Amino acid sequence: MKRIDFHAHILPELDHGSKSLEISLQQLDWAKRVQVDTIVSTSHFYGWRRDLDDFLEERQKALEIILPEAEQRGLTIIPAAEVTIFRNIADKVDLNALRIGDTSYLLLEMPQETWGNWVYTEIEKIISKAGLQPIIAHLDRYPDRDVESLLEWNLIYQVNADAFKGFWAGRKYVNWVKNNFVQVIGSDVHGGDGQDYLNFEAALKKLGPQYEQSLMKNARRILADKRI
Repeated sequence: MKRIDFHAHILPELDHGSKSLEISLQQLDWAKRVQVDTIVSTSHFYGWRRDLDDFLEERQKALEIILPEAEQRGLTIIPAAEVTIFRNIADKVDLNALRIGDTSYLLLEMPQETWGNWVYTEIEKIISKAGLQPIIAHLDRYPDRDVESLLEWNLIYQVNADAFKGFWAGRKYVNWVKNNFVQVIGSDVHGGDGQDYLNFEAALKKLGPQYEQSLMKNARRILADKRI
């Protein structure tokens, strides 16, 4: 089965994920090795400190470098971003420029501070004003009380592969997938040593063919949902 990595930092020198083209090529080779054929490229975008036009220009340059290399390996790269939410983000940033490919979905990271009601106000504005559907990045990283609040929104939720390491933690996140709390999985690859993709392969093995197929079907459906 061909696999989709829904969260990956593979573009060279765009964030702290891949610090060089050499590392990006190592990441592509590892992705190929674990049967990934599509990678959603989600470089960090911190809108309160980075200009959107500069980010998009740098992303395009990085894509032009990496796309031929990916094509040679039979890999498809979908441009996107991991967008960290902040106050008034929907008013200050053209979020449509950061959506996943041509879809109406946006990979959204929760804030690097204590959450308040403003987070949910911003999520609502992203949906109503920007017309985008948030996919919450790495749901496994947030406190349980915040996860419970997020799940009430009935959004799409992404889990990181390394969350499945260990017996008890692994069981928790397997149950999340089985109960449809999360719909897509990502390597969240940063380095080039292959560990993130070994975690990706191990997580899917732990889930088993039925639930791997379900996750990949969800990912394909999202990527095929082209915005007109």
